[in-house]
Amino acid sequence: MPTLNSKPNFNIFKEPRGFIKVIELFIAIFAFATTVGYRGNYGYNALCTDKTNKTVTQHVSVDFSYTFDEARVYVDQPNGFKCVNVSQYTQPLNYKSESEYFVFVGTTCFLYAIGAALYYTFFEDQVKDSTSTDIGICSLPVVDFAVSVLYVIFWFTASIAWAAGLSGLKNATQVGVNVALSTNCRTPNVCNNLTGATFAALNVSVLLGFLNCVVWAFNLWFLFKETPWHSPRRAANSMAGPDAEAVTQETPPASAI
Repeated sequence: MPTLNSKPNFNIFKEPRGFIKVIELFIAIFAFATTVGYRGNYGYNALCTDKTNKTVTQHVSVDFSYTFDEARVYVDQPNGFKCVNVSQYTQPLNYKSESEYFVFVGTTCFLYAIGAALYYTFFEDQVKDSTSTDIGICSLPVVDFAVSVLYVIFWFTASIAWAAGLSGLKNATQVGVNVALSTNCRTPNVCNNLTGATFAALNVSVLLGFLNCVVWAFNLWFLFKETPWHSPRRAANSMAGPDAEAVTQETPPASAI
C-alpha cells in the first residue's frame, strides 16, 4: 500500500519520465478539446418564386458539432413564404463512433497522466526504488510501461479512425454537394451566396492524435529503463544475498595461502 511522502519529489519532472508525462497531459487535453469544442456551419440563399412570380430569398443554415451524428438545418421563412415546408429539421451524419473513440482515448489518457504524475511526486519511495532490484511485477514502473504500450496502440487506432471519419464528415458537409442535392435549389429555385464550413480545428485534432502516439512511443524507452527487465539494480548482490557477501569477505586471498 503506497504511503504519502513527507516531502514531495518535484525533481521527478526533471527526469524524462516525469517531464514527458506533463507533455502527454497537455497534448491530450488539446487533442480532445479541439474535437469536443468544434462547431461547424455552412449555408446558402435559396431564391424562391411563387405563383405570382414574386421572388423571395430564404437563407438555409446548417450547423453540426460533436458527436457528429446529425446536422441541424434552419430555414428562414420571411413573411410566411415557404421554399421549404419546415423551418427546422435534421440530417444524419453518422460519424459518432469515430469521434467518441478519439475523445475517449484522449480523456482517459489525460486522467492517467495526472494520476501517474501525482504518484511519482507524492507516493513513490525514492530510497527503496533506487536500491531495490526486485521492484515487483505490479509496481508502478512496470504498470506505467504496460499502460503506455496500450496507449500507443489506442492513439494510433483512434487517430486513424478519426482521420477517416473527418474525411467523410468533410464530404458530407460540403456545401456544393448539399446544394446540388437540396430540393430548395431545384428549378424554379436558385441558390447562391454559398458559405462553407472550416475544418482547421478538426485537422489539428487529428495531427495532435498522431503526435500523442509518437510521444507515448518515445516515452517507452525511459519507462523500460525503470523496470526490472532492464539492467536490474544491484543484481549481483540481490542474487547472492548477505551470506554470500560474508563468505567472500572471510575467504583469504590466494597469495596468503
